[in-house]
Amino acid sequence: MGRDGSHPRRGDPGSGGWRDFAEVSAELDEWLDARAWTTGDGPKALFDAAAGWLRERSVLLPGASRQARLVGNVGEAANQRLWDTLYGLLNTGQRAVLDSLLTVPAGSRVSELDRLRCGPVRVSGPQMKWSLARAEEIADLGMGELDVSGLLRTSWRC
Repeated sequence: MGRDGSHPRRGDPGSGGWRDFAEVSAELDEWLDARAWTTGDGPKALFDAAAGWLRERSVLLPGASRQARLVGNVGEAANQRLWDTLYGLLNTGQRAVLDSLLTVPAGSRVSELDRLRCGPVRVSGPQMKWSLARAEEIADLGMGELDVSGLLRTSWRC
């Protein structure tokens, strides 16, 4: 710290060679994007990893909100790339099946997707039987035919 309590900047006497965040923000953005895509890390882990990356490179840390915004944007971009990639793998019939899951049948209060998402609430024989029937119904949707071998397993966030 400087005598006036401010943080030293590059080029200031006594700055110790610390670089300004603006000099490396594009490089950090690329590094975070690759990490978000390959590891599936959430926002907190990405935030901590970014802080470590900056410290290792002697970069003055930005404000927490600026770093959180950067991490959030990178995470959203990685998620969007995943969804776009998955959407591109679907054929027209599969897209129609998924769209039909979003409709709420007449006389029902929830969509088919919500109905399939809800699992058993207690452990019992009838609930196990119902769960197996539900799993079969999900398998019959035909999404298991998708070739997702080109996607990194760790980029899936559920």
